[in-house]
Amino acid sequence: MKKAIVLMVFVVGVVIWAMAPPALCASAADVAKQAAGASDVAKQATTATDAAKQATEAADTAKQATSATGVVKKAAGQTTKININTADNAQLESLPGIGPQTAKGITDYRQAHGAFKSVEELKQVKGIGDKKYDAIKDLVTIE
Repeated sequence: MKKAIVLMVFVVGVVIWAMAPPALCASAADVAKQAAGASDVAKQATTATDAAKQATEAADTAKQATSATGVVKKAAGQTTKININTADNAQLESLPGIGPQTAKGITDYRQAHGAFKSVEELKQVKGIGDKKYDAIKDLVTIE
């Protein structure tokens, strides 16, 4: 690809040189310098494109790792209890059946009503019914 760009620039330079009046013609050395400059620009563009691709891939990998952490915790079963009075949304989302909206509901409820006095108080949060409560009650604490 790079060679093709350099070759095209060189051919265009030769065509322009052949069609231009003698007073406007550049020497073959000047055309070669311009072609070399175009080659450097093409290399820089390729390097920048590669860097952008690598940055995008790194960001995707980070997102997948973050997402996978929650999935692994949910699939493997929680090993330590999460304190619902101090947990942030990401920690709450690691619980089975708790997504971003429900996690936000828990933190919003906590801000509006103060610390949870019992785990069962989670049922007061919109989106947590008996079924979801039963799935997480042994995975959370208020202490």
